[in-house]
Amino acid sequence: MRKAAVAVALTALLVVPTSASAGSGASWSTPEPFYAPSGRQMYAYAPSVIADGAQTYVYTCHNRVNGQIDDHVFFTRIGGEDHDVVRPGSGWDSQHICDPTVVAANVSYGGTAYRYVMFFLGTDLPNSRNQIGVAFANALGGPWVKYPEPIVRTPFSDPQAWGAGQPSATTINPNTGEIMLFYTEGGDGRTQAYFRHLTLGNMSNPVVGQKVPITNDGLADRGLHNFDVAYDPPNDRFVAIREAGPRPVGHPDFISERVEVVALRGGDMWAGKGTWTSIGTIGQDQTGYPRNHNAGLVRTVYGTLPSSNSVTAVYTVGLVGPHPASLYTYELWKATTPI
Repeated sequence: MRKAAVAVALTALLVVPTSASAGSGASWSTPEPFYAPSGRQMYAYAPSVIADGAQTYVYTCHNRVNGQIDDHVFFTRIGGEDHDVVRPGSGWDSQHICDPTVVAANVSYGGTAYRYVMFFLGTDLPNSRNQIGVAFANALGGPWVKYPEPIVRTPFSDPQAWGAGQPSATTINPNTGEIMLFYTEGGDGRTQAYFRHLTLGNMSNPVVGQKVPITNDGLADRGLHNFDVAYDPPNDRFVAIREAGPRPVGHPDFISERVEVVALRGGDMWAGKGTWTSIGTIGQDQTGYPRNHNAGLVRTVYGTLPSSNSVTAVYTVGLVGPHPASLYTYELWKATTPI
């Protein structure tokens, strides 16, 4: 799961990336580099990607200081600016800020009207007690103004429980600030994905709906976690990308060897039922890297697919190796497939 310790001995050799091979289940384009952090000991992962006309923007979980493990949210305009936009605070999110997701929705907070909403994972501990925060801006590059408290708190009393995090969001009604928030809970020996219906138009009285479990039916292994979601309006379906199993045998064993794109009918998502169908997987056969994980989908600013005919996956690649050497190999690649 995101934001965990990294481990053990460097063993992998890269191969030349190719187009999709047998078993991937999709006609992927040849994987290609998308974004790499500058600096020898820098990392970037967990992308939230927005396509807006000819411009592409990406938010990542990224360290700010070379050689220092300190998760911040970075904003990158591909081919342009690249800087941190949300930093750890002094309270519940004082240790790490990670797992950004950004959508457009009208929100009033502190007497100011905002156009964009960012959800993020925050914690005051190194690897546990994660909670979900929210921030607002009038430009995709910020400045971002954080709401002082978590919008979704950890449900676990044990501070060593992983908590709530890995948010993804789609806009339901931008005019009223209605948003569908997806996320993961981990603790008490279980991991489960949920969604909530939020109404954040007036942040003096935010409405956070009850959590609804998301089905794992049709997912061969490991269930739904470390996932990003986009809505496909013409086909009334949700498309997700997740870390797929089986769990790696070697270290690091907490990030995946492959990611999978799957789809679920819209009505089934809202009802907390249904069966996911697989669109395709991406692994070492396609990328040449032994770890492929923490992925996102290219989406519009409302969290929808730019096209109902194809999907572009942006995923984190990495080597295996001793901590923190493997962490500093994390960068983003992308591939597209018809759907």
